Amino acid sequence: MNKESIEIIRDTLKPDAVLLEKTKFKAVSTKKMNIHIPALIAACLIVIICVAFTVTGPDSTDFIPTAPVSETEAEAKELLYSELVPQGSLKENKFDRNVILSVAPFSETYLKDSAAVIEGEILSVGKKEYTVIYEFDKFEKGGRLTQKTETLIIEIRADKVWCGDIKEGETVTVETEMYFMMLPAVGRKYVLPLCDEGKEIKFDEAGQTYLSGNIKRESIYSIIYPFQMQIEKTEKGYLFPATWKSLVTADTKDVTVDINLADEEQYYADKMKLNSKEVFTEQFTKLLNKLNLTN
Repeated sequence: MNKESIEIIRDTLKPDAVLLEKTKFKAVSTKKMNIHIPALIAACLIVIICVAFTVTGPDSTDFIPTAPVSETEAEAKELLYSELVPQGSLKENKFDRNVILSVAPFSETYLKDSAAVIEGEILSVGKKEYTVIYEFDKFEKGGRLTQKTETLIIEIRADKVWCGDIKEGETVTVETEMYFMMLPAVGRKYVLPLCDEGKEIKFDEAGQTYLSGNIKRESIYSIIYPFQMQIEKTEKGYLFPATWKSLVTADTKDVTVDINLADEEQYYADKMKLNSKEVFTEQFTKLLNKLNLTN
């Protein structure tokens, strides 16, 4: 212990008057030592005030920490159709259709007629018109009947082949009679169950004698059930109508359709679902196996 410390301890044991006198003397002797302390304190206060203003000022929002969104909160967010499907492609390939048919409700059992089930990107969509002339003796001998029909010609790149003899990476032509068809859009990706329609277009008067006209199809493949929105692959999973009952599980999410759908699509406005890639793969594989559709 140094001498100065010993003196201070000794002073605390003396009468108050003596202690006051000693303290006064020490205050005078240390005045020069402490002369810069107030200035130092003032400088520190100025720095603190400036930093506080910088952090909390009106232009400092980037410095305010925000809590990260948890996985649970992200999953609970409402799924919007417009966020799953590219807005630029929502109105593509809208051909006029003059015929409205009464069609049977969709059933997953239609899949059993699949010649192939492929998944891939739509490369192009176009129309083709067929005109055929038959003999028609119903009203007069040697009469003629002219029939026309339109088909949709779709080219799709087979990124994945769920079943069938099609090779992955191959460009497949699909030809489907238009009628009341829900049209796939170029640049989007779908899962399409395809049936074999044969090499020739089928007309109502097929029993009559064929005279002229091209009846050779562009492709034997046709979409099995073209009357509803097809299963679509998006960045967040597989989008599909609730009519695919085997695909709906406890993990399936509802999708809010927040756009104006075409008239023929309105039936599905509150029936769209989304599965993750894992859930869809598991459920769709089970369905194909159940119907003996395996490679």
